[in-house]
Amino acid sequence: MITALLVDDEPLASEYLARLLADYPWIKVIGTAETLQEAQKFLENQTPHILFLDMELKRNSGLNLLRFVEPDTHVVFVTAHEHYAVAAFTAGALDYLLKPVLQPRLEVALNRLSKQRGKLLRDLDPSSKDTNTTKNRILSIVSKKEKKVDFIVTKEIAWIESMQNYTTLQLRGREQPVIFRRKISDWADELEEIQFPRLGRSIILHLDLVRKLQWSEREETLVTFADVARPLVLSRALAERLKKILPAKTVSAG
Repeated sequence: MITALLVDDEPLASEYLARLLADYPWIKVIGTAETLQEAQKFLENQTPHILFLDMELKRNSGLNLLRFVEPDTHVVFVTAHEHYAVAAFTAGALDYLLKPVLQPRLEVALNRLSKQRGKLLRDLDPSSKDTNTTKNRILSIVSKKEKKVDFIVTKEIAWIESMQNYTTLQLRGREQPVIFRRKISDWADELEEIQFPRLGRSIILHLDLVRKLQWSEREETLVTFADVARPLVLSRALAERLKKILPAKTVSAG
């Protein structure tokens, strides 16, 4: 059983979130609080597994509560304001939900929680629909320098390529890749290796989206992906490595 504390200065907001959480029998709401002082007093006596915390609590900031939160408690901020996201993730938040919270987005946060605690959501609740597992997770990419947060849906990633301290991210349906100031090892830590294998030091690709391998005249192989116009160019060595791990199904070689 996963225990939760809801902290929001609007009682109706906590009631709404509690109703959403009621769909998950493995989560138990053990308390609610409307002020920082009420939440602090609760945390002196009990340690919930997860804390759903409003960013603005009357004249206080939800961030001021974090010093009273045990390290084992995961914090999910729930707020109507986008501009606190960088501060929340910098403070170590598990997730950042915008009001009104929608069930699919909440389930992404709960999957992240269950992964952090060493179990998959479907293991905690076998009847749960597998709609937001690793194939359809949302990654929160924090850019402290640019003071923004990008949300990337994992199923939309075709491949990731390293450029020293930067990476280029090719998404489905996008003509040009997106550049992030992020190491490829950071992506590898967040993506499931069986679905997003890393080829050598420089490439991570989405196996499910690979459609065709085509050898070119320069000892290179062109990899075609679903819903991506331009192919990925691989060296001969990386192409051979890819062939060994590709499932023997719809992929054709030319």
